[in-house]
Amino acid sequence: KCDLAGNQGPFTGVWQASPLPSGGGGGGTAKFTTWEAGHRVPFIAHWPDMIKPNTVSNVIGSHLDIMPTIANLANFTLPSNRSFDGIDLSAVLFDGSDQGHEYLFHPDMLGILS
Repeated sequence: KCDLAGNQGPFTGVWQASPLPSGGGGGGTAKFTTWEAGHRVPFIAHWPDMIKPNTVSNVIGSHLDIMPTIANLANFTLPSNRSFDGIDLSAVLFDGSDQGHEYLFHPDMLGILS
């Protein structure tokens, strides 16, 4: 478990008896569900003299936000003929903004949405 994310303990929900593939054969974990720990991990950023040390934010972010954020920092304009789900989070990193995603939409293998 990641100490930075806290010790939430195992989830013992309905998928425990599910036939979903879990690497152990039998649905004994939350893998492939929205309860899987990969959905709620810390994002750690380090950039001396740019990002204030020991800053903590509760902004909801996603791996989808990395490209728009880096594009903005590089003064690169993303193609307008494509749709991007991520948002630029540079204001969160540098200015302490609390403006991230209002929500993220993710279906799991059971068709459950979170």
